[in-house]
Amino acid sequence: MSAPSTDLWVHTLTPAGAAGVAVLEVRGAETSAALQRLGVAERPAGTLHLVALRGPDGPLDEALCWRRGSQHAELHLHGSAPLLARVRAALGAGSTASHGEPNGRGLAEAWIERAWQVMAQAPSEVGARLALAQAEGALVRALAALPAEDWRAAQQILRTILAESRRAQVWLRPTTVVLQGPVNAGKSTLFNALLGYQRVITSEEQGTTRDAIRERILLGGWPVDLVDTAGWREVGADSLEGRGQSLGQAVARSADWVVFLAPPGYDGPVPDGATRFDTQGDRPGAAQGALEVLRDPHGAVERVLQALRARLGAGDEPPWGRPLALDAEQIAGLAACAAAQDEASWQRAQRALPQELP
Repeated sequence: MSAPSTDLWVHTLTPAGAAGVAVLEVRGAETSAALQRLGVAERPAGTLHLVALRGPDGPLDEALCWRRGSQHAELHLHGSAPLLARVRAALGAGSTASHGEPNGRGLAEAWIERAWQVMAQAPSEVGARLALAQAEGALVRALAALPAEDWRAAQQILRTILAESRRAQVWLRPTTVVLQGPVNAGKSTLFNALLGYQRVITSEEQGTTRDAIRERILLGGWPVDLVDTAGWREVGADSLEGRGQSLGQAVARSADWVVFLAPPGYDGPVPDGATRFDTQGDRPGAAQGALEVLRDPHGAVERVLQALRARLGAGDEPPWGRPLALDAEQIAGLAACAAAQDEASWQRAQRALPQELP
């Protein structure tokens, strides 16, 4: 395979993931040479033709090739991820999304392509719309417009973008919420109420839930991975129920939020960082204001939603249309610039950010 060239830029125009059709855009001075490596002959600009793509190991796919110019073409082929990887490799694009040109435009293109990927995989409509704004260039335009003559003013702009980006993560990444507590505290009943349908069996019999059951839902518009876990009680550690309890404990340790349900009379421990809700308010000995999931499921869900809203601290209104870093790598790049202590370190950190429009 040829080494990636700074005179060749390959961009996947369609979202990531399996699909019927994928579109690769090929640009740069090496466009014709790259296409010839796939067995695609030179054709006049403005023509569309069917081609048989071939790699070093044999046939790859049939595709439509649109020659937009001598240094610009599109390949419309089948949307298989392994196939796309092989075609990119045969073009000489390697395994990366794009290759930066000396002027840095390729880096901006890579960030925009990443936004398309995030949009395709977004766990909520809000997250998809926030990513779409970045795919349309909101972030790279903001970075290209940073004041070149005043790095401290540029840092302040980046800090604002960083704050908005971190706030936006609750729409872009599911929040893991684990329901925990002793047996018969109402965890599975609340789980079903939050889902809006009966997903798990509920019973007066202790130890009904013996596994960690996970479902993706939208709660108040926020994507949530909700997990119901086995209730706490004294059982053998090697028993099926004991192993279920251990699994629930492990899931809770890595959760973003643990909702601990306490039935009437419970005076045991509550995990650090968990939010306690007293339950079964319709039973004797219930705490004042305890949840009544069976009698008032809507009210119980609303109280959990209010607590989640406070926990996330994101507010109700997403940062529509504003420039946002979408993943950990982009956030880290912005944070390094925002943390620079002098102009020299600012200049070094800034090299990792797009500085020109694509």
